Amino acid sequence: MLSTNTLVLFWGLMFILTLTKEGLGPHAQSVSTSLCYSKENHSSYLPFLPKRLISSPWTGIPHQLQCARRSLSSFPVSRGFLYNPASGRCSPLLWLEAPSAQGAQPVQPEDGELYLSCGVCGDDFEVMELASGDLVCLRYVNEAASSEEAASHCSEMGAYLVSVKTLDKLTLLKRIAKGNVLVGFRYLRSEGVYSWLGHDEILTRQQIEKVFLPGEPNDDEGIENCGEFNHYAQGLNDIPCDFRFPYICEKALPVLNG
Repeated sequence: MLSTNTLVLFWGLMFILTLTKEGLGPHAQSVSTSLCYSKENHSSYLPFLPKRLISSPWTGIPHQLQCARRSLSSFPVSRGFLYNPASGRCSPLLWLEAPSAQGAQPVQPEDGELYLSCGVCGDDFEVMELASGDLVCLRYVNEAASSEEAASHCSEMGAYLVSVKTLDKLTLLKRIAKGNVLVGFRYLRSEGVYSWLGHDEILTRQQIEKVFLPGEPNDDEGIENCGEFNHYAQGLNDIPCDFRFPYICEKALPVLNG
């Protein structure tokens, strides 16, 4: 169960809500989740829309704190809510979604105020839409670095070197990259497989065929353990990890399990 531990710290239009998940059994441990929420202008995120988690809002919720608490208690992945203080309507949100997404709904006056979890995408990161309608959160760093340096800098920002698993993502890189950029795959030489940073996922044969250049990755001369998007050839390629290029960091956005 989720119970309120530390309810709230207020400053300006922001507050922190902390919920504690109480484990069951004699050796169970409590796990706390703290989220900062900020009141947002609906228009500041256009064209993106709030992604609702329920079709009809809860009613009779007396305060935005109770709305935040119920949203997070009912949906631990929730990273926002809509709250109307006049009517007590409360709509939990996953976060944002593209207007082209199935079931996307514009905000109506009766929906009330928009609160989003602070820093889901974050300063200097940009929300972008893929052709599929999925959203990604990226930051283009136009400074040359080695793959290790780039991965470390991304990690310091709570992000990882961008993964490119689909043609949609590759198409986006083609649009935003100003030249060759580092991407987040590694050759795990001891295992003979490639893995995406930030996901610990093995690249599938289908991914390789879709997003890599023909004949790549080929581990030329046995020293190509890292990856790039090659702007000239418009595809992914493996390179030595000490090659220096600008890079793109990616932050994970909230997703529904299953």
